[in-house]
Amino acid sequence: MMTLADYLRQWDRRLRLEHSLTWGLRGLAAGLLAAVFIASAARIWPLHALAGLWGATLAPAGLLIALTLVWLWPRPALAQARFFDRCLGLQERISTALEISQGNITLPDWMAQEQLANALHAAQKADPAAALPLRLAPRDWLPAALSLALLAAAIWLPNPMQDILVERAAVRQAIQEQVEELEAIREEIAADPQLSKADREALLEALDGSIERLGIRDLTREEALAELTETGERLRELTSAETEQKAAGLNSAAGGLKDSPITSALAEALLNEDYQLAAAILQDLSNDLGEQLTQELDLAEQLAQAAAELGQSNPELAGQLAQAAQAMPGDIAAAREALAQASQTISQTGRQVAASRAAQQAAGQMVSSGQQVAQAGGQSGQDGQGGEGPAKPAGPMQPDNGPGDGGLREFEPIYAPQRIGGTGGPEMELPQGSDPGELVRELGSNPEIGRSTVPYNQVYVAYADAANQALEEQHIPLGLRGYVRNYFSALEP
Repeated sequence: MMTLADYLRQWDRRLRLEHSLTWGLRGLAAGLLAAVFIASAARIWPLHALAGLWGATLAPAGLLIALTLVWLWPRPALAQARFFDRCLGLQERISTALEISQGNITLPDWMAQEQLANALHAAQKADPAAALPLRLAPRDWLPAALSLALLAAAIWLPNPMQDILVERAAVRQAIQEQVEELEAIREEIAADPQLSKADREALLEALDGSIERLGIRDLTREEALAELTETGERLRELTSAETEQKAAGLNSAAGGLKDSPITSALAEALLNEDYQLAAAILQDLSNDLGEQLTQELDLAEQLAQAAAELGQSNPELAGQLAQAAQAMPGDIAAAREALAQASQTISQTGRQVAASRAAQQAAGQMVSSGQQVAQAGGQSGQDGQGGEGPAKPAGPMQPDNGPGDGGLREFEPIYAPQRIGGTGGPEMELPQGSDPGELVRELGSNPEIGRSTVPYNQVYVAYADAANQALEEQHIPLGLRGYVRNYFSALEP
């Protein structure tokens, strides 16, 4: 036989099941509306490409939250009894019996037993299915259906932000690829035995900082180009034109040393730019001094020639080699000391060259990386959507400079005051004391005669050359050089 508590639990499950239908749909509608808001925002602002789909996950989340609250929300027994008394028309029989059993109402035992029996009889005859039907009204499912339709439209209709999202994704991919290239160069520098500790740390500091900053999430094209340009400038500051001159001087000096069997190995090492090996070979030659007079005389002659070659590019090394050549064969000790110093100088020069070359390589990679990032997402010096590129020229220019009807015509003259009379034309001098008006009358009444205009195609090359020279010699940000080149490409006749 069922007890009063059994009936309350049975009715409570029925009530929660009925609430699952209504409140579950409401939770689903709330989740769908939140998803619609996110998907709509993604059509106004360039959010993530999958923002709409991610927002759709809020719909089942809203449903799950609603169902969880329905089934886990606590309901005290007395509150349940009072609700079902009203819902099932039991006229407070259930709540009264429950209060009597809990001691809230004191009655004689016989009266309490009769009241409980009456409550159980009424509970047995109650019909919770009729009072709590499991059916939905339009007001229950219509909000969820409308929200679902809006979300589907927001996801599947063309998104005006898609081009920007695609471009940004391409920029992020390009940045990641260039970070990998920089990391490869970093590993080479870290493992280069020819670099001194100070040079290695300076190079790695610049690269590590750039790699870290390029790894920031959602870095824009302009920010990446600015970082690459700035780091490239820092790396170029670590290069040395003087060091390159020293390397060229050693290469030139090696040409004379290779003719002698005594210095051929030294020459080969210098030509291969293996300066540490060259320093070791020179030290070995120093150690062998005093063994054969003929070889010492030959070595002195070779060193003197090398000193002459190095006089301008590396005066320090030239002086040391010249001192060694003068000391042989008479003063072996002085010659050895001079050669030892020359060996150290070559070794030091090798480290300087290695540092300069490594900085050049890294700076060159910065330039290449900047070009790749600038062209990412279909950008090749043109404007990107979303304000990620400078403004492009208004309207395309036809390369053939032809009229719109497809016919041909001469190039339109443009103003060029420095080209009066053309190149190589006759010189004109105004006679002293003459009236300027006479000269004007001699030129004729046509006001166009005498104007410094020339055909467009005759001045384009000079202007383009000047722009290219400015790109090479002046400090123009890396990210803007492509725009200048493409602008002049569009003007090419």
